[in-house]
Amino acid sequence: MRRAFVLCLFAVAALLSPAGAAAALSLSVTTPLSAFTVTPGTTATASAVYAVTPDVLNPNWSLSIADTTGNAGHLARGTTGCSGVEAQTANALRARASGLLPATTSAGTKTVSAIDQPLASGVGADAVTVNFSLVVLANEVLSTACQMKTTVTYTLQ
Repeated sequence: MRRAFVLCLFAVAALLSPAGAAAALSLSVTTPLSAFTVTPGTTATASAVYAVTPDVLNPNWSLSIADTTGNAGHLARGTTGCSGVEAQTANALRARASGLLPATTSAGTKTVSAIDQPLASGVGADAVTVNFSLVVLANEVLSTACQMKTTVTYTLQ
């Protein structure tokens, strides 16, 4: 029953900014999350690109990530076709963000958890790529019929 399956990862953008600047600070999806094929004994990878648009009067920004679904960065099995499948992945997702511009600084690779983790910070508008990885143990029981998923929340401030 050890097989590859495609991850269903949902991303939610949360914006935090002072009143009046809320309309100017934004995070939008430029390129949706790529396919994430998870196979036991491998490291699965996927990426997405987000447009960060800060307020011109306050161009500094920071981007963080968390999984507050109760999965704490682990992928949890769905309800259909999941008999005998792991309740969740042994390892949590890891995320790393980088921008196109030199003014954007990566906070390095972070393990996604229930606690907000900084991903990147910058000055001015930029296209930020978030790369996800997941080490899948060789003995994890998976199935192509079972969709594993979690929801990550981005905070831009």
